[in-house]
Amino acid sequence: MTIQRAVTTAVWIMLSLFWLAFAVNLVAPLAGTTGEWINNIGLLLITVHILELVINYKKIKAINHASAKDLLLIILFGILYWKPLLAQHQTKG
Repeated sequence: MTIQRAVTTAVWIMLSLFWLAFAVNLVAPLAGTTGEWINNIGLLLITVHILELVINYKKIKAINHASAKDLLLIILFGILYWKPLLAQHQTKG
């Protein structure tokens, strides 16, 4: 496994754990300012990832990756999800 792949995998895991904490915090808010920080960071990430989606939607749709699952994964993981899809398609084409 390359260093880049290991880092990408680690970031995927950290983001997955963050989104789990975000979801738990929505149902049962954490005490103190921790819950506020998690909500604020989560909302910021969702906003940034939606902007990524809007900017890259035509490219993503052109390679037939605009399903509900793909859009959700882009909103959750952003560039970590859509950039490899585009790169993979460019190497095939």
